[in-house]
Amino acid sequence: MIPHQDRTPASVAPRPPRPEGRSFSLLDIIVATTLGAMLLVSVAELARMFGHDFETPRDETAWRFDESMLQMVDGCARALTVEVPRSNELVVTDGRGGVTRFKARSGSFEVTRPDGVHGTLLDDVQEFVIEPRYTQRLRDAPPLVTPGAWFHVPPNQNKGLGLVIEQDLPVAIGFTLSNRAPDWVHTVEGVVEQTRHATFERLMLPLVYVPPVGDGPLDTRFVIDLHQAATPGDGRPYGPTLASVALSSGDLPRGLDARAPDSAVTLDISSLDTFVAAGRAHTLVLRLEGPGQVLLGAQPSSDGRWSGVAAVRVPGEAFTQLPVLLPRTLIGERVCTQTVEVPVIESVTLRLTRPDGEELTGSADIISQLAVADPWLGNVPGERIRLESHEP
Repeated sequence: MIPHQDRTPASVAPRPPRPEGRSFSLLDIIVATTLGAMLLVSVAELARMFGHDFETPRDETAWRFDESMLQMVDGCARALTVEVPRSNELVVTDGRGGVTRFKARSGSFEVTRPDGVHGTLLDDVQEFVIEPRYTQRLRDAPPLVTPGAWFHVPPNQNKGLGLVIEQDLPVAIGFTLSNRAPDWVHTVEGVVEQTRHATFERLMLPLVYVPPVGDGPLDTRFVIDLHQAATPGDGRPYGPTLASVALSSGDLPRGLDARAPDSAVTLDISSLDTFVAAGRAHTLVLRLEGPGQVLLGAQPSSDGRWSGVAAVRVPGEAFTQLPVLLPRTLIGERVCTQTVEVPVIESVTLRLTRPDGEELTGSADIISQLAVADPWLGNVPGERIRLESHEP
């Protein structure tokens, strides 16, 4: 018989007693923190999704309002030009010449892109207001043509004397068309308009024709030749004849003696059919082809200076300047420059109003306009884009 044995191994040590308290390890803390953060994120996302259904309509409308204003403000700031507003329409031209149009129409707010794409940005706009601030650009307008006297030498108080023209003894009267336009042409402050050129229609000066003694037939012509002169105030001709006009002596008033005339007559010289440029000295050579004399009502010069009158004293010799004054007026068409002021928007304030009265306002400076100080430069709506630079 096998004796009973104790089944509890005597060699196995007893389990140590359970400690009364146990602290968390670092790994336990990290895991717990991560799980807590994930839980909070999930709760926040659920709350956002729960409230999204209630807030989306209002947020979407506000976003579209803000986006529409942002598009306009950004477009204006980058624009080459912004046109003068009309009918609640903002027209913006970019640096490539593309045109974008923003327009309020029947409660909606629409946009048309440079490529022609058209769409509605907002459908609940009560009012669209554009408040521009302007600067002035200067541009050349078509030349101004003004008929009338463009050269005049008035008489003085001295007693008249006769200046005789005979065949081979001509007289020359100088003139220079002034560069400065008449005062009434200057319409833009700070801009002095200039004369470009003028044409011939009539010549006024004191003159009579004294026929030769006798009753024979007359075939005398009074010829007026246009020449250049060396300098202003010098009546002596320079260079070849530029144009000529011939009048019959029968078209001239008659004088019975050698008394100097004091009344001006008007001669038609439109047949010269040319023009003179401003600032260049010219002279008219008055000569006779045939018998008789022409008396000019000249006067002694008040200061003894030359006044653009020259004469040939001996046939075949050159012209000599004379210290006399000959009243004369040239009439025709004067062509002058003309400047206009063009208003250009340099900044703009925009305001959109919703039916509930809520307003959104934005403003922008047109950088391309503010960067140009010279009023003759910078771009103007409707004209070709200016790419040239201004050099002082």
